[in-house]
Amino acid sequence: TMGAITGHALMIRLSLTPAAAASIAGVLGGLLAHPTIGRPEEWAGAVYAGAFAGTGAATVLDSSSWILLAGLTTGMIWSISCQIWGGLGGKMGMTALIGYSLTLMGYQWASGTAIPALPAQTVDWAHTIAIPTAVAAALITRLAASRPTSNPVLASAAPTLLFTLTIPLINSSLGGPISAAWFGGSFVGMTAPSRLDRPHWIVCASAIFGLALLHLKRPLIGHGGILGTTAMISVLATIGVHHVAKHFSGLKT
Repeated sequence: TMGAITGHALMIRLSLTPAAAASIAGVLGGLLAHPTIGRPEEWAGAVYAGAFAGTGAATVLDSSSWILLAGLTTGMIWSISCQIWGGLGGKMGMTALIGYSLTLMGYQWASGTAIPALPAQTVDWAHTIAIPTAVAAALITRLAASRPTSNPVLASAAPTLLFTLTIPLINSSLGGPISAAWFGGSFVGMTAPSRLDRPHWIVCASAIFGLALLHLKRPLIGHGGILGTTAMISVLATIGVHHVAKHFSGLKT
């Protein structure tokens, strides 16, 4: 719940991009699991998942009370499911999307208004570097997460914060699409080595994510957690390919 409030407030009050706002909340959450503080990584994951729910597009869900409910719902789902499907990159985003969507259904029922559908992504020159950006983010996140004093949330959030604050200084038109590509790629990089052991599988999963991002359509654009859910789908697809490759390799030997 605090993650959702923090992410939403940073996005609305300070006009930060969703990636920048959620990554700040993620850094704060990730520090909870730092060895000097010593809280469980599930706490960091809860903050990060809540931040995704709180940084959905303001044109879709903008009431503070409903954002609070979205964070609370996401936290309840996380508390039940955090031990399930462990080590899958994007799981926090998927949890956020479920909590956000349930809240959105309640909002629509209570207000009697239809949820506006945001326009689909358009593929332009800025989007063409989404795939290499996602791959770079995934590899950096995997490397950062391997450090003894780090954790997956901090490894994703800290580089994302640095990237999202730096890229507009280079080219302001790149801010939105490329930040989204980096942010989602970092979720792929959060995948545990026990799930995808070698870097080339991380490259494969993040490339799939970047390709999917180019074709993201309505009605899910602007919903909290959609990037993480897309990342998780990409990771699951890659795990499937990985198992098939191992199977055929075993047949040959």
